[in-house]
Amino acid sequence: MGRERELRVLIVEDDPMTAEAHAEFVRRVSGFAVAAVAPSGHDALERYDLLVAAGTPVDIVLLVINLTDSHGLDVAKRLNGRGHGTDIIAITAVRHLQVIRSAIATGMTQYLIKPFTFAVFREKLENQRAFRLNLTGNGSSAAQSSVDDALSALR
Repeated sequence: MGRERELRVLIVEDDPMTAEAHAEFVRRVSGFAVAAVAPSGHDALERYDLLVAAGTPVDIVLLVINLTDSHGLDVAKRLNGRGHGTDIIAITAVRHLQVIRSAIATGMTQYLIKPFTFAVFREKLENQRAFRLNLTGNGSSAAQSSVDDALSALR
């Protein structure tokens, strides 16, 4: 990882055992730290705002699509609307193409279908780090090669 700081991950999962499993997976991947775990969409938005206000913003949100209190797509829209440049990875058993298309249109950068192995999970996080690093630079514009490298990192 080099000089880069750890990427902070907010886990949004309403099943406590699954949330802990995802948190343990995050802890096992070098260069990532669990910022918080939220059991609902409402709680995710609250915790996200508190972390930003505290100067410890979230880099990546692992977001379940079907939450008990809201739909993950609605939560993603609200998170993206805050304008902090947080990446969102869907983690779900939902395989419907319309939901997948909507997730992409909402700005989710990756879609991880349950069940999955730790190796697949780690690969998604590491690809997300490469994506973020390729889009970091001087100023507010990017070169075509940086954009191409960033997008290819997600594959």
